[in-house]
Amino acid sequence: MRTQNTETRPRGRHESATVTRAEYNALLARMEDIEDSLDLLRAQEDGQSDDAWSEKLVERMLAGEHPLRLWREHRSMTLDALSRATGVAAGYLSEIESGKKPGSAVSLKKCAAALNVHMEDLVNAKR
Repeated sequence: MRTQNTETRPRGRHESATVTRAEYNALLARMEDIEDSLDLLRAQEDGQSDDAWSEKLVERMLAGEHPLRLWREHRSMTLDALSRATGVAAGYLSEIESGKKPGSAVSLKKCAAALNVHMEDLVNAKR
């Protein structure tokens, strides 16, 4: 990154640098990545890393894949295993994951309990 203009002021005052908007945005993005990495490290130190998603899972969520499928896979559960744990038919769970059905509040609550997540974590905001 190269600075466009650097100005030094007398002692006690701050130096300033002018950068392009693209360079500024790149700096912000790098800072956010570093903050995210620190948050993950802190969570791992506190023993809370079970809920930390891989970058691939996050990308799938951002692409619109249903959170129920992502959490189920993150917990290494099959549809049948989730069905047995919740009492909800595997076919119905599949329809929720594929977006064919919205999923009832009762079913999503059972899934949340079985997956050890908050019910809100299973609601897909893009749908």
